[in-house]
Amino acid sequence: MIFESKLPNINVPDINLAQFVLDECKSRTQAHDAVFVDSETNESITVEQLELFVHGFANGLRKCGINEGDVVATVAGNSVSIDIERFLTNAQCKAIVVGDGMLDTVTQALDLLEYPIDHILALDESRTNGPTSIFRMLTNTAPAFTPVDHNSAAYLCYSSGTTGKPKGVILTHANMIANAMQINGLKQLDIGTRLQETYLGLAPFCHAYGLSYVLHSSVSLGGRIIVMRNYSFPLFLRAIEQHRITFGYVVPPI
Repeated sequence: MIFESKLPNINVPDINLAQFVLDECKSRTQAHDAVFVDSETNESITVEQLELFVHGFANGLRKCGINEGDVVATVAGNSVSIDIERFLTNAQCKAIVVGDGMLDTVTQALDLLEYPIDHILALDESRTNGPTSIFRMLTNTAPAFTPVDHNSAAYLCYSSGTTGKPKGVILTHANMIANAMQINGLKQLDIGTRLQETYLGLAPFCHAYGLSYVLHSSVSLGGRIIVMRNYSFPLFLRAIEQHRITFGYVVPPI
């Protein structure tokens, strides 16, 4: 007996991941709708701001000499400097985006590298010395996506290293678009037409779970993501109550 899915086959478009997510999101939302909200400060980013930021940051990277195929590292979580050095060396990064409170750790890792990284970019909008704030390098050029091979790498997500050292897993644009389309199809079966949920952004965005489910799928469906910078049970409950969370991706320990 042949068993078939209730869902139709998906046709993965030959576009880059950012274009897929933004196009899908804009088809379901208004420009002023909030797509990301800080769970504690209520600071938000609208659909329009997100699109401008994506294009502005991409163009800013190009002006720094970062081109297609180059690797940009993001360090915005708890880490040990020696581990960061191992990842940077393995990925041959040309730029690093550093989150709040991570600069000292990254600096220690850079001292261990055998090659220079010229571009250290900070997520802190108010920074005036040291690494350049990414908000200061944004350009105002008209939004336009550069065509890329959708089988080219979009991410290097590092494994937990349960069978040895952490390994960089290459995830392509096509991989992630197909995954988002599969998740979205299942959501439509589960919740019908109510796709614009308020999602809890708790899963780490550096992990495939956080990337696929929270960022790619939820944003492409026009959802509103309440971002938690750190986890604690009281903050978790407060975010659910204050922001009226309707959909949460959590892990078994929680």
